[in-house]
Amino acid sequence: MKFLYWFFSGLCHQNPARTLFYGNIHYVVCARDTGIYTGIVFGIITILVIYLSRKMAPTVFPSLFTVIILGLFSIPIVLDTGLSSIEVWQSSNEIRLLTGLYFGFTVSAFLSLAFFEILTRFSRFSLLKKVRFFEEWWTVAIFIVIPMGLWVVILLLNYVFFFISAISVFISIWFGNFIFIIALIKKKTRRYALLALGTAIIAASAEMAFIASIRWLLSPYLKFYTF
Repeated sequence: MKFLYWFFSGLCHQNPARTLFYGNIHYVVCARDTGIYTGIVFGIITILVIYLSRKMAPTVFPSLFTVIILGLFSIPIVLDTGLSSIEVWQSSNEIRLLTGLYFGFTVSAFLSLAFFEILTRFSRFSLLKKVRFFEEWWTVAIFIVIPMGLWVVILLLNYVFFFISAISVFISIWFGNFIFIIALIKKKTRRYALLALGTAIIAASAEMAFIASIRWLLSPYLKFYTF
């Protein structure tokens, strides 16, 4: 368990007072980060289900109205973090989790847009119908509702999400690496896609271990803030 906390320590302050608990064990990242990383993963899953199930690829940038709606998702976390840091607002782990979830879903939307754009360059997925992202009103509605439902589930099933949140952190880092690596590959074949997938896993592990080591080395000299 100590290794698990160390492995994730470079990404979060891990202050128990600002972290969800599973029994007497606190999560590997704080409540806000739990929301962000879990939101990213579940947001990506939601988008994949919505579009791939209908053989569509949202590669066209969403309308200005939709971008504004997505942007509004980021305001609560900014206000919660900012006002808490100057002690104007007293936040709670439940609020940190919820604002993190909405922000994570917002991030997942733009990550998925890049992912689909790259995915459609591969021969196997080139026949997917290219559509505007969130063109249908119900897709935006789902994206607004799911974070709230997920928030309730996490609070009720915190023993399950102790593990899911840890996995979500790693998947989020891996997915970002995967998009970057696959974008650099010129040969668009399944073999190279699998190579990018494996490389991204190794890169994510190395990055998290490296950042954790840096924090461990510098922790005696630096003050880590916990907003």
